[in-house]
Amino acid sequence: YRDLGKNNDVIVIAVPPSRTGGDHQEYLDAFEQITEALIPARLVVVGGAGATEVNGVRLVDTPGFPEEYKAEATTGAEVYDMFTSVSGITWTVVAPAPVITPARRTGSYTLGTDSPAGDFVSSQDFAVAILDEIETPVHANRRMSVASEK
Repeated sequence: YRDLGKNNDVIVIAVPPSRTGGDHQEYLDAFEQITEALIPARLVVVGGAGATEVNGVRLVDTPGFPEEYKAEATTGAEVYDMFTSVSGITWTVVAPAPVITPARRTGSYTLGTDSPAGDFVSSQDFAVAILDEIETPVHANRRMSVASEK
C-alpha cells in the first residue's frame, strides 16, 4: 500500500465489503493494513450512510434500518472507526445520503459531516462531490456526507 501512495497524490478506495452474506474480516483486515501503512498519499474512502449519525445514534442502529444492509453498514462503521483512531495519514470518508440512485445530476449538492446532509443524492452528484473533495480538500481526517439539493 505504501508504494502505491508514493507515486500518487490521492488514492480513492471505492470497494464495498462482500454483499453475498460472507465474512467481512478479510475486508476489515485490508483496511487495518491500510491505516497502519502510513501511506503518504491522501486517502478518500467511499463509505455508506449507515455509519452516519442522527442525534448521536448511527443510522445502522436505528429502528427500521433495512436488515439487508446491516452487515455492510456495520462493517462500514468499523472502517470509519479505524480511520478516526489513526494518526500519520490523511483521509476522508465520504458518505452518501441514505438514498442514492442513478438519478439525473442536479448540478449542486449539500455537504455535511457526521450526519446525513439530506435524504437523497444522485450518483452523479455524489461522484462530483468526491471529485471536488479530491481537487480541493476541505474534509481532511473526517467524514463528509453528501446530498443532492432539491
